[in-house]
Amino acid sequence: MALPILTQAPASTGYGQGMSVTVSALAMLPSAVLVFVGGRLTPFVVARAGAGVAALLAAGVMAVGAAGLALGPTEPWVVVVAFGVLGLGNGIGYAICAQLVVTLSPAEETGAATGLNSVVRTIGSASAAPVVAALLATGTAADPAGPFTEVFWVAAAVSVVGVVVAAGLVARTRRTA
Repeated sequence: MALPILTQAPASTGYGQGMSVTVSALAMLPSAVLVFVGGRLTPFVVARAGAGVAALLAAGVMAVGAAGLALGPTEPWVVVVAFGVLGLGNGIGYAICAQLVVTLSPAEETGAATGLNSVVRTIGSASAAPVVAALLATGTAADPAGPFTEVFWVAAAVSVVGVVVAAGLVARTRRTA
């Protein structure tokens, strides 16, 4: 939600990059490609290091991408690179979440567990939108890019929480192995 606003707003706003809709979409394309790549890399990571490590990697990569966006939201090249990194983490995360749900659920509960996973992801997305909107509405003339920085730091913090949760998963899977 924040990225199209950031990339398409006029440069005169103090935060915008003045991209057209087409150029903005092209700037976000590397992230979409890296979501695909991340999903395809996940089986390799799981085979070599385990599902817990893949989850840890996904959250860590997302944290790095979000922090990059927070550090340079007004630089187009930073946005493209950092959002690409975030996309890579998302691709790994989507793939590993599905695998973890199926692997860690009793066989007779797999359908319900995958359904719950979808519901939780939808709730997460739906709850994030008003948080992002509220943060973006706090802009000031003194620091017009500040709200975008805050949004991306919140995303980085949430990803760090994911790292902590995934670290617990790694510890759990090592104890049961």
